Amino acid sequence: MSTVSCNHWLTISHVFAKGIAIREKGLCPRLTNDHVKPSHDGAITISTEGPNRGYSNRDAHLGHGRICRNTPAYVPNWRAGMVRQFGQGGFLVIYSLVSIVAFSAAVIAFGKAPATPQLWDGQSVVPWTLASLLTLVASALFLASIAGNPALPGTDVSGLSTRIPNGVFKVTRHPMMSAFTLWGLAHILVAPSARTAILAGGVIALAVIGSRGQDAKKAVLHGADWKVWMKRTSFLPDPAAFGHLGLYWVAAVPVWILLTWLHLKIALIPAGLWVWFEQY
Repeated sequence: MSTVSCNHWLTISHVFAKGIAIREKGLCPRLTNDHVKPSHDGAITISTEGPNRGYSNRDAHLGHGRICRNTPAYVPNWRAGMVRQFGQGGFLVIYSLVSIVAFSAAVIAFGKAPATPQLWDGQSVVPWTLASLLTLVASALFLASIAGNPALPGTDVSGLSTRIPNGVFKVTRHPMMSAFTLWGLAHILVAPSARTAILAGGVIALAVIGSRGQDAKKAVLHGADWKVWMKRTSFLPDPAAFGHLGLYWVAAVPVWILLTWLHLKIALIPAGLWVWFEQY
C-alpha cells in the first residue's frame, strides 16, 4: 500500500489539462490508494478518515494526491452525471456530436481566416511526398485501431496484463490518436501557414494530451492491467514495428485513395496522388 506525503496543495494529475486549479489550506491526512474507489462511469470517489470522509473527485485521474482539512475537493461531475442519465452509449453519442460540431466550426473558421504567407512551398515534391506518406500511415493506424483496441470506450480490459501486444499494438498503444497526430503533421507540411498551424496543431495537441490523460485515467480505473500494458507498449509510434500492421497496409491504400479524392472534390484542394493528376 503506497502512501502520499502531505503539503498544502491538493494535486490531481491531469486536472490542469481540464483547466481546473484547486488551492488548499490546512493539514493533510495520509491518503493511500485504498481511499480511491473508481467506478464504471468514470467517477473516482475519495474516502478518508476524519473530517474529510466522502470527498468526491469525478472524471479526473488522481494518481498522486492529497486531501486536506476543510478541502473543497471538487471537480465538476458533468461526465458521470451524463453517463447516469443517458447511459454510456448515449453519452458517447452526445460527446461525438459535440465533437463533430466543434470540429466543423473550427474548419469553417479556418476557411474564413485570412491567408498568410507560407513558411515554405508545401506544394513542392519533398513536403508533398512526406505528407502523402504520413496520411497513408495514418490511414493504416486508424483502421487497425478499430479492432481489439483496449483504449476504446466500453472495452473490457480485465486480464490485459496477461496479453502480449501484437499487430498495431507493437507500434503504439494509441494508434487512433497517433493517426490524428500524423494527419495534423501532414497538413502543416503541405500548408505551413498560421491558420493551418492553429487548426492542425490543435488536433495534434488534443491527440497527445488526450493519450496521456487516457493512460492516467485507465491506470486508476484498471490498476495493474493497464499499468502492465503501458510497460509492454510504446506511447509514441515505433517505425521499426510498422511491418506488424500486416494486411492493414493493403486495406489502407484504397481508403487513402478515396479520402484524398474526397479531399479534392469537397475541399477543392488536391491531396496525395491527385495533385499530379491535376497537373497533367
